[in-house]
Amino acid sequence: MPIEVFVRVRDGKINRVSRSRGGTRIEYEKGKQKFTYTVDQVWDDGQDNDSVYKTLIESHIRTTRQFWVTFGYTGSGKTYTTTGLLERLLEEVSMQGGRHTISAYQIDRFGVRDLLNGNVPLRHFKTERLVIQGLSKVPVDNITNILNTISSNRDSASTVMNSQSSRTHAIFDICSGTHVYTLVDMAGQESGSTNSDNGKVIQMQGRDINLDMLALKECIRALHSNSKHVPFRQSLLSLALKPMFYKKCYVAFICNMSVMHPIHFQMDSLTYASALRKPEISAAAAEADEDYYGFFKEFTSFVEKNGWISCEERMLWRQMKAGNLVHCGVIESFMKQRRRELDRFEKVYSAAKSKLPRILNKGSGNESREKGAAQAVKGRRRWQNAPLKADDRLPPIPKRGMDP
Repeated sequence: MPIEVFVRVRDGKINRVSRSRGGTRIEYEKGKQKFTYTVDQVWDDGQDNDSVYKTLIESHIRTTRQFWVTFGYTGSGKTYTTTGLLERLLEEVSMQGGRHTISAYQIDRFGVRDLLNGNVPLRHFKTERLVIQGLSKVPVDNITNILNTISSNRDSASTVMNSQSSRTHAIFDICSGTHVYTLVDMAGQESGSTNSDNGKVIQMQGRDINLDMLALKECIRALHSNSKHVPFRQSLLSLALKPMFYKKCYVAFICNMSVMHPIHFQMDSLTYASALRKPEISAAAAEADEDYYGFFKEFTSFVEKNGWISCEERMLWRQMKAGNLVHCGVIESFMKQRRRELDRFEKVYSAAKSKLPRILNKGSGNESREKGAAQAVKGRRRWQNAPLKADDRLPPIPKRGMDP
């Protein structure tokens, strides 16, 4: 499940943006502190919905299962982005042959409702996944009518931050042949300070929205850390989006933010966006990994060459055991090869020890050496006291001829 995180900026652009091998870095200053956030790409207000759509659709055109999720504070342009992407996608699939359908529903604290069928409540069950009964599927033939129906049925309300704020999470599934696209327009987020100035119903909705976003983030964090338990059932939203974590698919998160919002709102959105990406390996850790694998490669070569010499020595030993002493002269060659290989690897080890002290100094203390020596002596005594088997005794060397 590859995840890419994008940032779409409204009402201007972010000044401190730089590209690097690990992604796009965004820098903010608050007081005397500096904060750095990493995403995959940033779109400023000079790029329209067509540019955003082209980036998403062309980067993974062969992936048959895709999820595009928009989130951010209310008034940051989430619904504008989602509607633009949905319209562009419906136009493209309608020009293709075959049957194409769309289903749309919204989720809030009260349940699930059908956006394309009069907003009727739908029965749903929490099993291993979210099972929704009676969800309508509409053929993609009249795009304008579909978009108008969705817009009129979507729950919105006037808040302190936005006169028309989406109060539910909207999910759209578009089926086009073997391809399935899921677009998610998450409800508008609000801070605790602004939400306290709203009415009680809006305040309750704001708390639920923030909890849903937290639940989704915790699911992604659990997957990034390979946790055995992923808390999908914490909210209807995370349970509805569970397929995107276990199917072979492409996931794009679009963080919408406005430079007109207070700076702590912008930083909060970027913090959430950065948390969705898989933790980035630092430059120091990457260099340490490179040093480790370089050392491991040299050690592998050392073991392989010594293993080859041991194999040759074993073959010679068997010949000598059988009484064939023709090739005994190569013993000196074997010793020289071992000495030469050991001298080479000692230099490699000395150089690696200064770069990888935490790895190569483990088990090198006096206590470990004494323990290892004691075990070796104990094993040697056990071997020396053991009676020789018939196969272990060397036969007498033939008096005539060296070959048996």
